[in-house]
Amino acid sequence: MLILTIKAMKKPNYTIALLAYENCLSSSLFSFRDLIAFANEIARHENKPGIDVELVSVDGATVSLAGDISVHTKAVNQVRFDAIVIPGFMFTQQQGLQRFMQDFQKEIKLLKRLHKQNILIAGNCVGAFLLGEAGLLNDKNATTSWLFESRLKRFYPKVKVDTSKVLVEDKNIMTTGAFSSIHELAFYFIKKHLDQSIASKTQNITLTPGVGQNQTKFIDQSFYATTKSPFIEKVESWLTEHLDQRYSLESLSSAMCVTPRTLMRRYKQKTNSTPLAFLHKKRVDKAKELLRTSELNIDCIALQVGYQDTNAFRKVFKRAVGERPVDYRSSFNHHTDQASSM
Repeated sequence: MLILTIKAMKKPNYTIALLAYENCLSSSLFSFRDLIAFANEIARHENKPGIDVELVSVDGATVSLAGDISVHTKAVNQVRFDAIVIPGFMFTQQQGLQRFMQDFQKEIKLLKRLHKQNILIAGNCVGAFLLGEAGLLNDKNATTSWLFESRLKRFYPKVKVDTSKVLVEDKNIMTTGAFSSIHELAFYFIKKHLDQSIASKTQNITLTPGVGQNQTKFIDQSFYATTKSPFIEKVESWLTEHLDQRYSLESLSSAMCVTPRTLMRRYKQKTNSTPLAFLHKKRVDKAKELLRTSELNIDCIALQVGYQDTNAFRKVFKRAVGERPVDYRSSFNHHTDQASSM
C-alpha cells in the first residue's frame, strides 16, 4: 500500500510594505523598519515567526527622501504584502498643500488600486492627506498631526477627523498622529501579528514606551497664531497679563472701556467664543508648561494659573488635555508630588 506523506506548507510571514516617495520623512521609514527588526530578533529567539518588511516605491526607482537621503526600493507590483504604510512628508503650514498633492499623483493612484484589493493602508502623520486625496477617508474616522487638523477637515470635509487620537483604525484604513506616532503603528502590528510580550520587550530594549493614546496634551496654541482685530488682541493681552487673577467680566470691560454686554457681543462676533474660554485655554497652556519644566506641586501650579480651587483646576485641565495634571507630568518624565495628587 502506497502511503503519501504531504508536508504542510509553511505559512508565509505577515508582510508590510513601506512606501517611499519623494520628500517623505526618512525617520518614519527607518524607525518603523528598525522596531520591527528588533521584534523579529526577539521572536526568532523564542522560535516564533516574524514580520517581513519591504521598502517599495511606485516604480522601483531610487527615491530621494527628506534630508537628501536616497534609498533603493522595489517596485510595488513585484512584492506581495498584506499592509502598506504611507509615511508623512516634509511640510509646513506656510506651504501650499495642493502643490504637494500634484506631485504625488502616482502614489495616490496606487492607493486607490490597493484599496480595491482590500490591502490594509496606514497613513502616518500628514500621509493621511494622500489617503484623503485618494478618497479613502470619506465617511471614515481618521487622525493626523494635531497641527494640521483644520486643513484635513477643510480639504476633505467627508472625513470624521479626531486628532485627539494617536491611532485610528476604521476597517482596512488606519491613520496616526504626528510623525513619531509611527512607533505606535509599529507596535500595533507587533502586538497583533506577534504578541504583547514581544511588543513589551521591544519597547524596553529600544526605550520607546510610546506617547499613549492621546495627542491633545501636546497641542501648543502658539502655532495657531492668526490675524486678529486690535480690540480682540487688546482683550486677550489683558487676560494673559492677569492670568493668575480671579476672572471678572466687569474688570475686563472697564479696562476695555466698554460695557460687559458690548464686550461679550464684540468678542463673540470676531471669535465665535468667549473671553473666559480663551482664558481657560491660556491657563491650561501655562499649567502644561509648569508641569513639564518645574517641580511645583499641583496646588501651587493651580494658584499660579488663576485657580483658587485645585479640584476645579484638575477638572478644567482634564477636560482640555484628556488626562489629570499628575498624569500629564508623569508622561514627561518629571517627578510628581504624590501628596498633591490625592
